[in-house]
Amino acid sequence: MTSKSVDDMVLAAATKMSSFGLVSSQTQYLLSAMLSNKKFTKIYISENQKRLKQRQKKLVSGLKKAGISCLKSNAGLFCWVDMRHLLSSNTFEAEIELWKKIVYDVKLNISPGFSCHCTEPGWFRVCFANMSEETLKLSICNY
Repeated sequence: MTSKSVDDMVLAAATKMSSFGLVSSQTQYLLSAMLSNKKFTKIYISENQKRLKQRQKKLVSGLKKAGISCLKSNAGLFCWVDMRHLLSSNTFEAEIELWKKIVYDVKLNISPGFSCHCTEPGWFRVCFANMSEETLKLSICNY
C-alpha cells in the first residue's frame, strides 16, 4: 500500500467523521458574540481559573491524605499522579495491571503514563477539569 492511498483513506475517514462534530451556525454566532465581549471574557477566564484551581487543590489534597502524591503544578487541566508505590513490579505491565484495577474496580477513567509516553512506570494522568464535582468528591472518598 502506498502512502498516497493511506493518505486518501485517512482523508476519506476524517471527512466522513467530521459530520459528527459540526457546530451549528447559531451556536457559532452565539459563541462569537460571547467571546467578542471583553467584559464577559475577562470574567469567564477569571472564574474558570478559580474553579480549576479549587478542583486541583481538592484532588491533590484528597490524594495526599491517601498517601498518593502528585507533581507540583500551577496551571492545567490534569495532574500527574505518582502511584509507583502501588505497582506490583517496576514495569509497564504492572502499570497496565494497576490501571485496569482503577478503571474496572474503582470505575475511574484515568490515563496510564505509558499512553502519554511517560518513560517511567507508575505515573498516571488524572484530568480533574472534565469531571463533575460529585465525581471528584466520590473519587477522593474511594481512596
